[in-house]
Amino acid sequence: MIWRGANPFINALFTIKEGMAAYISALWYRAFYFLTWCALYLGYKIWEQWNEEKLRAERERSFANQTQLEMLRYQLNPHFLFNTLSSLRALIRQKNNNTAEDMVTKISEFLKYSLLEVEKNKVPLSREIKIIKHYFDIEKVRFSDELLVQYSIDPTGNHIPSRVNLNCISDLSIRGIALLQ
Repeated sequence: MIWRGANPFINALFTIKEGMAAYISALWYRAFYFLTWCALYLGYKIWEQWNEEKLRAERERSFANQTQLEMLRYQLNPHFLFNTLSSLRALIRQKNNNTAEDMVTKISEFLKYSLLEVEKNKVPLSREIKIIKHYFDIEKVRFSDELLVQYSIDPTGNHIPSRVNLNCISDLSIRGIALLQ
């Protein structure tokens, strides 16, 4: 501190040094705030992109499941419908009108369920069981004594994906009957 007042050149040097320190300090704080803001912004963008990717993956998974259920529905209907109509024609030829009427009612309920209820993602378990019973009643007309069905189901369950059980049961029954023949 002794030198400060002695020489104007040294005074100027100290003033520059103090000003430079203040400038560097202010620059450091600005850089710190800028880098902090950049890190927060980058973190937010990464989080936002991760959420969008997660949502896209969920939509694709849902679409794949829905497509798979529709494919199962289209696999079952033509074969089932052809066999059912053949059985109905045989009932009409045999003049078995009461059974033919019951079968037409069950076919119409089954097709109504297949085409309208499948739009819903979930259906009550009791509704699915009712359609499964209609399915087996229709199949009993075709296979009369060869098909024995026993039910041991508690229909008070929750909602389930539509037609999943029916597709499994129809596939299993077709394979089981094929094994018997």
